[in-house]
Amino acid sequence: MDCTILTWIYGTIAANLQQQVMLREPNARVARSVLDNEFIGQRESRALLLSAEFHTFKQGALSITDFCRRLETMASALPEFGDPVGDRTLVLMLLHGLNGKFHHMVSNLKMQRPFPTFD
Repeated sequence: MDCTILTWIYGTIAANLQQQVMLREPNARVARSVLDNEFIGQRESRALLLSAEFHTFKQGALSITDFCRRLETMASALPEFGDPVGDRTLVLMLLHGLNGKFHHMVSNLKMQRPFPTFD
């Protein structure tokens, strides 16, 4: 059974991961442990990078539609890493990242009561 599982693992992972797994004791449990450590370690790095990108993202030359779509995509990915983004935070990041063309609207939107939703 162990050989079958190892064959399946080796057949479904990339070559560089195969080398990492094969250098260890050849059994399915160790292979699984090596792969878990590889992906869990990268998970924290990906979470950190995505969070930093979300909080510093600027509109630049993007259209307002593309800018909003990218912000929303990043915000919807963050809960997978245990970092959910609330609607208010999403709106604040939107306002913070808008280019100068929309500067006059930012102060008006911040003063609205109730505070505007992302939608």
